[in-house]
Amino acid sequence: MLVVLASAFDEVAAAVVAAWAPWQAALCVPADLSVPGWRLRVGAPRETVAVVGGRVTPVATITGVLTRLWHVQPEELTHIAAPDRAYVAAEMTAFLTAFLCDLRCPVLNRPSAALLSGPGWRPEQWIRAAIRAGIPVRPARRIVRPDAAAEHPAEVAAELTVIGGRVFGTADPVLRGWAKTLAAAAGTGLLGVRFARHGAGYVVAGVNPWPVIMFPGGLDAVRDALLGEPGATVPQ
Repeated sequence: MLVVLASAFDEVAAAVVAAWAPWQAALCVPADLSVPGWRLRVGAPRETVAVVGGRVTPVATITGVLTRLWHVQPEELTHIAAPDRAYVAAEMTAFLTAFLCDLRCPVLNRPSAALLSGPGWRPEQWIRAAIRAGIPVRPARRIVRPDAAAEHPAEVAAELTVIGGRVFGTADPVLRGWAKTLAAAAGTGLLGVRFARHGAGYVVAGVNPWPVIMFPGGLDAVRDALLGEPGATVPQ
C-alpha cells in the first residue's frame, strides 16, 4: 500500500491517490488520527498500526509514504471542540513526527523537528548548505525598514526537481549535479531547486521542499522511489 499523508482539502493529493489506485494507494488525513486503532511501538514496526482512510492498517503493509503536510492545521479538526483544536493539532503533529520517523519504508520527505515534510530550513540555511557543498548561491537579504524598497526576485532560468536519485527539468549536467548534491545535503528525496543566471554561470535562487510532481514522468518517479522499483509496472 502507498499512503499519501495530506490535508483533506489537498486536491493534488486526491489526484495522486487516484493515479496510484493500482498500487492500493490511500489518503491519510488529520481526521484519521481521531479514529481508534492507532498503535505506535517505537522500534517494533510489526506491532505498529495506523488508520488510513478510516481503515485500521498494519504498518507492515505500507510500502511507501508521500507526505504533503507541514503540520496539522487546527482548522481541519472540525470534529474537535473549537477551544481544544490548537492543542490537539499540536499533539497530532508530534505523534505523526514520531510515527513517520519510525517507519522502515521509504518516506518522501521524512520529518524533522520543524516540519512533517522535510528539514524546514530558512533561506539562509539552504544558502549555507549550498555554499558548504561548493554550489554558487544568490545572497539573501532581509529588509526590516518599512520604507525600504522590496528586492526584486531573481529571474529563474532553470527549475529542477529531484525525485529519489532522478533529476527533472534540464539536461545540463552541472545543474543536475548541484540539485542532487543539495538534496543529499538536506537528506531529502524530493526537492525543487531554482537557478538564476549570474554572469556566464548560474546560482541557486530558491529551494522548495514541496515541489510540483504532477508533470510528465514526475508522478511515476515519486511512485518508483516509494516502491524502490524504477519503472514499476501496473500490478496485474
